[in-house]
Amino acid sequence: MTALSVTGGVLSALAWTSWCPGLILLIAFVPYFLIGYHLYLNQRKYSITAYFTAVLPGFVIFCIITLAWVRAANIAAAIAVIMEMSFLMSFILWLAHTVRVKAGNIAGITALLSFWLAFEYLSHHSVYLSPWVNLGNGLSKDILFIQWYEVTGVAGGTLWILLSNLFLTLFLISLSEKKH
Repeated sequence: MTALSVTGGVLSALAWTSWCPGLILLIAFVPYFLIGYHLYLNQRKYSITAYFTAVLPGFVIFCIITLAWVRAANIAAAIAVIMEMSFLMSFILWLAHTVRVKAGNIAGITALLSFWLAFEYLSHHSVYLSPWVNLGNGLSKDILFIQWYEVTGVAGGTLWILLSNLFLTLFLISLSEKKH
C-alpha cells in the first residue's frame, strides 16, 4: 500500500512541475482509490484508520513537491503548511472512506466529491489553508482543456479530475474482477 501511496503522491505532484502536463491529474488519484478499494474489501483485517495512514505518505510527498517553494520565505512555515495540507487531504479521503464503509459506495463517492470540493472552497476563502494545491489549479498549464473554467471555475476542474480518477478506478477494478 505504501508503494501505491507514494505513486499517487508523485503522479499528482508532477502536474505542478514544468516538465509534465497537468492532465496527469486525470489518473493520479487512482492509486489512492485502489488503496481505498482494498481496505473496503478487507474491512475485518484493517482498522478504520488504516486508510488515513496509508494515503498520508503520498500526500506528504505531493505537498513537499508542490509547496517546497515556501521554504524560501520560512522553513518553519514550509514544514507547517506541508504537514497541515498533507493531514487535511488524507483526512478528507479517510472521512469519505469512513462514509463508504458505513453507508455504501454511492454515499462514499458522494461524500468524497462533497468533502473535497468543500475543502477546496475553504482553501480559497481561508487565510490558514493553501489554495495553491487545489486540484483544478493543476490543469492551469493545459489552456486548451480549461476554457470552460470561465463557467465552472477551478472547482469544475477538480470535479473533472476526481470523476475521471473514480471512473478509471472502477474500470480497472471491473477488469480485474473479470479476470478472476
